[in-house]
Amino acid sequence: MTLENKAPKQHSSAPKVNADLLADLSDTDKQFAANLLESIFIKKEKTTASLPKDQLNLISKLITSVPTPVMKEAFLDNLSKSNKIKVVTALNYSQQLLLFTFHHDTQFLTQLFKAYKEKQQKQILSVIYKKNPYLYEALKKEMKTSTIYIEHVKIEKSSDLTKTYEKERELILDIFQNSGISKEAAAKESKRLLNQYELNEVETFTFEIIDAFTELNIEMNSPPTFLVYLKFYFFMAAFLDIFPNTERIIKPNLEKTVIFLSNLPSPEWIVKVLNQFPIKIIKLIKEILISYNRQTDSKIRNIYSKLLTTITTAVGSSDCGNVKFVFKNM
Repeated sequence: MTLENKAPKQHSSAPKVNADLLADLSDTDKQFAANLLESIFIKKEKTTASLPKDQLNLISKLITSVPTPVMKEAFLDNLSKSNKIKVVTALNYSQQLLLFTFHHDTQFLTQLFKAYKEKQQKQILSVIYKKNPYLYEALKKEMKTSTIYIEHVKIEKSSDLTKTYEKERELILDIFQNSGISKEAAAKESKRLLNQYELNEVETFTFEIIDAFTELNIEMNSPPTFLVYLKFYFFMAAFLDIFPNTERIIKPNLEKTVIFLSNLPSPEWIVKVLNQFPIKIIKLIKEILISYNRQTDSKIRNIYSKLLTTITTAVGSSDCGNVKFVFKNM
């Protein structure tokens, strides 16, 4: 890395830094940053002295500017506990949230976790649930409360979804099939489950709901059946990031949806219908279409390829909403 002419000579272990984030540094700050980088990545020295606020803020900026968790971890490992607390406090929330996915100091992360509000604690737990089960279990015990409110009704958080499994299953499947219930209501139910039950139980329940919905064998060939699938997708959208295996299990339903889209009468209709899906679902459909050349069935391969071309061409118009965003940027 180079900080103008004040940085140490390029070294194989020196990090690459986002120069835009550091462009406004004063000469004094550039010199401090260069010395710090040399100390961490070349001399392997630890900073033990108490640092002034401006230098702590600069270290926070450096942590944000380096692209990999390994590099961010190197900065944190270099700091004393008191300096680390101050540096992390200066990070924005997204960078703090990222710490929970790679930082190895469980004691420090627990201390940090306790300082968050309940909503942020739940978000942190959802992020680390799969990435670090050990940390997830440790932090779960530090939750501020086990009581939640659904539409102003007090509900004690349950640790046993199996006791209400049949009732919840019947409720969710009815939401999908009841034409009087909206897609927004379906999305709200997934958030309720995440708030009301433990994540590992919700994950198992989610997979079973996908299987149960698939077994209904509903053909997507009319406005009423389209609405059924639309509500199913709005319900599932909240789980896609939290439970990675959801994508694999939901794929047969997405493939059925792709065939439905391919039978619509015009590119305008295809985009109009696809635009009603949640962004995460549109992204998965795009990924299926892009993989057309891996299809062994030539008929399916041609359908996917043609639909991909049709949508990609159609998103050139200005009224494609989420479809245009996904196909242009994701």
